Amino acid sequence: MAGRNADKKRKWQLPLQLLAVVLLSALLVGILATELARAADALQYEKAQEVTVPLRLEATGYLFYDAAVVKSIDLGPSDYRTPDGAAVEAGDMLAVVYADGAGAGTRERAREIVAEIERLQALDGSAPPPDYHGAYAALMKALSKENGRAVSGDIAEITDALALFAAQSESADARAEKIAALRAEFAELVKNDAYSTVTAAASGVFYRTVDGFEENMTAAVGDTLTVGALAALLASPQDTASAIGVVALEGVWHIAVTVSASQAALLSVGQTYTVDFAAAGAARALTLSRISDADAEGNCLLLLSGDGLPPTLDRRQQISFTYGERRGLLVPMAALSERDGGYGVYVRENGCATWRAVTPIYLENGYCLAESSDAEGMLRQGDSVLVTLRRIYEGKAL
Repeated sequence: MAGRNADKKRKWQLPLQLLAVVLLSALLVGILATELARAADALQYEKAQEVTVPLRLEATGYLFYDAAVVKSIDLGPSDYRTPDGAAVEAGDMLAVVYADGAGAGTRERAREIVAEIERLQALDGSAPPPDYHGAYAALMKALSKENGRAVSGDIAEITDALALFAAQSESADARAEKIAALRAEFAELVKNDAYSTVTAAASGVFYRTVDGFEENMTAAVGDTLTVGALAALLASPQDTASAIGVVALEGVWHIAVTVSASQAALLSVGQTYTVDFAAAGAARALTLSRISDADAEGNCLLLLSGDGLPPTLDRRQQISFTYGERRGLLVPMAALSERDGGYGVYVRENGCATWRAVTPIYLENGYCLAESSDAEGMLRQGDSVLVTLRRIYEGKAL
């Protein structure tokens, strides 16, 4: 009886084993097919297309222009009589300055009057509203820590902000009346104390701020500038203690830009370029007047020149301009790899990965512009370029 049962088990054992092998094989084939499909899906291709791209330079530049520094022998508060950025003629009154030797009490009041006039005048311009919420948050934080020393400054900031909000709610005529009253009070003070008037020494545009470079970053200096000389100038601003403003003078002005020698080689002296000034939101047609010799690091200085007045007097400027165009095959940088001292990409050919050599001529924004060539082994227009992070080798089935 036991023997017959054993025979029956052996009779069914082989078919069951064969069935298990078939099922396991089917499972493995399914897994392999899924992985191959997933791998195929992970591969991306881009057609190599011949395109024309603009060559654009984006860099930091520094302005060189002529300006007459407006100085005062009296270092007291200045009541400006000319708006910031206004055109002036030689001899126009720019400001009344309270003398350094005036009485301490009246001088402090004069300073308060001038500050209030400045605040009221700013409301008629494009100045942003004060950060009342930020000042209030700082005050609450200080109070929560019971830090009495910090509170006084925060209260003053909130008070000033509220005063500006209140002034903004008034009409421009009401503000003008307040300014007139403050000026009348200032006039009474200067009757009894020393003061001086400051007038424009030349015609131009008056600005109340100075940066200390007005006398050493002039248009004439730019004519012989080098990369090293620019760095030295930027490291040595002059004292501005006695300056209360500048009059920018119309004439030739420059913007100096440091670039690599390879970039400089693509530019032409005497060529006019439309230069965008990012911060000023303006563009100017400037002529490339000079390219300096390369320094030890392989950098050159470009000098772009204009006439009249620059769009802003801020020395440091972010600029950009298009200086030409290049035509070639557009190749994704992710597809580019190095082999045998050169560059190339893998393309799909007859279902397999095939290496094609590439000669880069321009790199920007994640793409390489390569020379178009019909030579054997070179990338050609229409090739399906493989874009993947997976390991690829010559002849790999795709």
